[in-house]
Amino acid sequence: MSDIVKFDEFLYEGLHFSINDLFDEILISKMPLSAIKELKATLVKKQPVTEGLFDNIKYKFNQWLSKQAIRYLVESTEKHLDEKIKVINVFDPTDFSDIKECEVIYLGGGIDAASNLDENWRYWFEDQFSEEEPNPHVMYEDEAIKLSLTGKLPNKVKEQYTKPILFNPLRNEIIRDDPEFKAAYKAFKGGEFDEPFKKEQGQFNKLQKFFNTNVVAFDLRAFNVCDTNVVKWDRIAGSGTQGEMQLSMNRKQNIFMWVDSDMFDEERVRYKTRNISPWTIGSVTKIVRGDEEMKILIESIKKFNK
Repeated sequence: MSDIVKFDEFLYEGLHFSINDLFDEILISKMPLSAIKELKATLVKKQPVTEGLFDNIKYKFNQWLSKQAIRYLVESTEKHLDEKIKVINVFDPTDFSDIKECEVIYLGGGIDAASNLDENWRYWFEDQFSEEEPNPHVMYEDEAIKLSLTGKLPNKVKEQYTKPILFNPLRNEIIRDDPEFKAAYKAFKGGEFDEPFKKEQGQFNKLQKFFNTNVVAFDLRAFNVCDTNVVKWDRIAGSGTQGEMQLSMNRKQNIFMWVDSDMFDEERVRYKTRNISPWTIGSVTKIVRGDEEMKILIESIKKFNK
């Protein structure tokens, strides 16, 4: 009988568990959305901290959460409970209670490594909001380029659109159709710049200027007026995507990350939540796991903007 731990001592053991540990357990256990919603509903009832509450949570959720995680959840001041709910909300695409705005959305993610930009996921995303032509949510080429040049989105321009406004960087990067750019980019991808230069390196310098002036600067001026960055996290996402996510953190934009997608991935390489860098994970607003959860998130964005 001496080995029995008193309930208050048992709760204290949960203090050695952290908010990051809770996040990791939800991530690794692949807790489904239905269980995430039920867990939140159980916690927000603000029941007295008793053995009964612990047993209830353990009975419902022990296939996804360890005893230590459950201890951590049941011992809680109201302040700490809010923090825990916020972590759980990351995995719930239906809960926008902690989101202040989602009116101007940047469609982030990789471009340069994509093999077929004409059938890129961004066009599918636009169609989920409206199939009208022209789409009242979409910023088309003329306005997209104007935004990319000025970095300004006046209210009178915003009012021309149905919210959310969708900024697709494929609609403003007209430099990709330039013959000189195509030639320089082909040389770059073909390995012509891999070895030390033995001849005039003007083509490489042109490529640098093309990207700095007509891709990076263009995208970032538009990016800076957005409040939300939707990122399809897959093998195509590279340093540009990661740089934009870092800027999202600094600007306190929403970061919605779409992982484990089975759409638009020619090589069927599906990135999971574990493939997100720990550097990024603490600033992510939503992680949608798979294409069905992305569709749920899109419906939540629509509802939020009504």
